[in-house]
Amino acid sequence: VMDWDFDTVTVDHPDRELTRRLLQWRSDHHGGNNWSGRQLWRLMQTSGFHSLAIYPWVSVALHETDGLTQSLWRAAQVACEAGAISTAEQEAWESELRSQIQAGTFFASIVYFIVKGIVANAQERVV
Repeated sequence: VMDWDFDTVTVDHPDRELTRRLLQWRSDHHGGNNWSGRQLWRLMQTSGFHSLAIYPWVSVALHETDGLTQSLWRAAQVACEAGAISTAEQEAWESELRSQIQAGTFFASIVYFIVKGIVANAQERVV
């Protein structure tokens, strides 16, 4: 089972306060359970799996076309639409990141968690 945890998003942006506010709003208010990655271990344990192993995987975005970069544009948009940040803040935040992309200095990341395990009584279920 694999899922990401949106609170693990990092963005190299000089406006730390705005970046934190925007990303926290996105994590808390948009897109469902944004902590599901950190919950996988517990959910797998309490669902009867055993011999669990967990593997964190960091996805890095360096380019405009990367999926995480697209998620950041969407995060800024929905935060602005909800009034969590102003239009001026959205434009300034995105402008800085676009400048970084143009300069080849853009960096963002997110952690995915992969949990593998064996279903209890798996041998009994094999047909």
